[in-house]
Amino acid sequence: MEYNFDELGIPEPPLFNRYEENDKNNIYKYLSGLDEHNKNIYRIAHNHLETSFNIVKSNGYIKWLKIKK
Repeated sequence: MEYNFDELGIPEPPLFNRYEENDKNNIYKYLSGLDEHNKNIYRIAHNHLETSFNIVKSNGYIKWLKIKK
């Protein structure tokens, strides 16, 4: 699967290419579903925390995974 973060209007999560393919799919689906307000929150977290930002440990992603299952 191809992941186009430019199309989503958000930066690629740090270390995204190191994740397993299933995790990449889930991360991309999660980020694709964000509304503009939450995309802005993601951008701020990404910019401020830089490489220490871990999308799979973020509260929003964890909550989304629980709902998805």
